[in-house]
Amino acid sequence: MIEWNASVLPIVLAMARSHRTDKLEFSRNRSNRRSSHPVVLRPLHWLIAGVLLTVAANAWGQTPPARATLSPPVAEPPAEPPIATPQSSPFPDLTSMGQPSRHEMTQHDSPEEATSGDCVPEVALSEAPPQREVGERASLASRISKEVLKATDVSSNRTLQPVETPPGWLSVESALRTGLDRCDHLLRRGAVHSSRQEALMSLRHLFRAMDLHKRTWEREPACQQALIALKEAEDFERSQLTEPTSVHRLVQSHQTPILRDSSLEAVSPAIAAQYYRSFAKAAFLDAADGHAWAADLFLALGKTYEKEAQQQPERQLTLLQHATVCYQAAHKVGPNRHDVANQLGANLLQLDRVDEAVAALNAAIVSQPSTDAYRNLAEAYRRMGRVEQMNQAQAMASSLASQETHYSPERPEITEISPEEFARISPPPAARESQQAPSKVSSRPLFPPKLR
Repeated sequence: MIEWNASVLPIVLAMARSHRTDKLEFSRNRSNRRSSHPVVLRPLHWLIAGVLLTVAANAWGQTPPARATLSPPVAEPPAEPPIATPQSSPFPDLTSMGQPSRHEMTQHDSPEEATSGDCVPEVALSEAPPQREVGERASLASRISKEVLKATDVSSNRTLQPVETPPGWLSVESALRTGLDRCDHLLRRGAVHSSRQEALMSLRHLFRAMDLHKRTWEREPACQQALIALKEAEDFERSQLTEPTSVHRLVQSHQTPILRDSSLEAVSPAIAAQYYRSFAKAAFLDAADGHAWAADLFLALGKTYEKEAQQQPERQLTLLQHATVCYQAAHKVGPNRHDVANQLGANLLQLDRVDEAVAALNAAIVSQPSTDAYRNLAEAYRRMGRVEQMNQAQAMASSLASQETHYSPERPEITEISPEEFARISPPPAARESQQAPSKVSSRPLFPPKLR
């Protein structure tokens, strides 16, 4: 339609100008009509204008034909309406969705225009589909996506299931016992750091086995957090902290999170180190999860710190406090272990924490009375000034010592003698040289020979 108007309008304007020119010339030359051309062309112009106006009027209501012709265009037959979707179907009809609607007759249209089967004008095709159809399409796409992706969706947060059976506890016990034997051997030789590595490897072996059986990974990271807290607690003693904000800056640089959200204006480095050790003890207990074998391993780890304190007097206080953390964790896991309680009491006596030492030693005596526990308890009462209770503890220690055998391979008895007596009972040199195979000297093990 727009193309036809653009082509017809210039012709009509040109004919109007020609008509006005002819009329003006005709009025000027009325007296002398030499040429009949304007008179002959005037009816022809009107005829052409009428034909063009007729064609333009027909082109206004319908699409022009492929070829330019003066005959009226033939109307296209009306298209069949789309098949209605049954109401019982849960999904809308995909074939009719988004199709342009037919021209509907209104009260201003004529019957011929309503039945002519004309399509919607070209401008209507570029308009957006109704809001209802857009909502139906979005709902349909959502349902289809859920149904299609339901079977193929693989969540990235799904926990992987084990594909192998975890090792049995007999094999774990054998590995732990071997590690404790190596730790005992290295500690007797004075190789403190190597002995500690053996104890830590045994701890990790136990915690990994526990995580495998419970299909988690919580105990080994908790043990690592405890070791980091003990190491970072030493920074408060090694560093030169002279400003009130020094503790805050040091805490913010650490991995241990216990004091990050606390106000540290009036907190001394010693108190901050105490909180770090309490965090380490809690992390050890979380890692152990009440397993009885962890008590032996914590006991071995504490002995490495205690042995190192004997080798490094300048760090004795710090290392004894680390050993106390390990002994406390072992005593919490195995409260009925008399050897652990006695070791904890003896360590607390070295730190001069007498009240706590008395409580630990009494727990050891309740579990199993021993000479060492009563002797340590007598020393604790002596420091507290309780003479009567000290005498009672010493009497009990003497009574238990008299009931024990004088010598055993596991607990040899040591007696001091003079050099003359030692020379008298020693064998002659020839006899010593004749002994090609000296007997193996057995010593009392530091750790229990059997895991409980």
